[in-house]
Amino acid sequence: MLTIEDLIASARPNTTNVDRQTFTELISKGQGILIDIREPNEFSVGTIEGARNIPRGVLESQILLQPEIKTASTPECLPLLIFCRSGARGVLAADTLQTMGFKNVVNLAGGILDWQK
Repeated sequence: MLTIEDLIASARPNTTNVDRQTFTELISKGQGILIDIREPNEFSVGTIEGARNIPRGVLESQILLQPEIKTASTPECLPLLIFCRSGARGVLAADTLQTMGFKNVVNLAGGILDWQK
């Protein structure tokens, strides 16, 4: 039986995980669609400016309902900039989005906890 730690460890090498500085640069250059995958109660406490909330639990069913994301599976699209609380759910979300066909997904390593430091 796999644990959540096992799942994250197996997904991590398949995903792009960047530090706060790189993530900030992508945002400041307008180079991405910012997605907070935390639960609504976490999002309501505070998020990164400009982020939309698509919780991890409904990500697969909701991602293509976002108008500007419908074409995001093409290589030239803006990256999907994913973040969660600590970075762990982000790894799983990034891996899932890539499995769905998205080519340009970036996860904030350390999540919003690192962002707030």
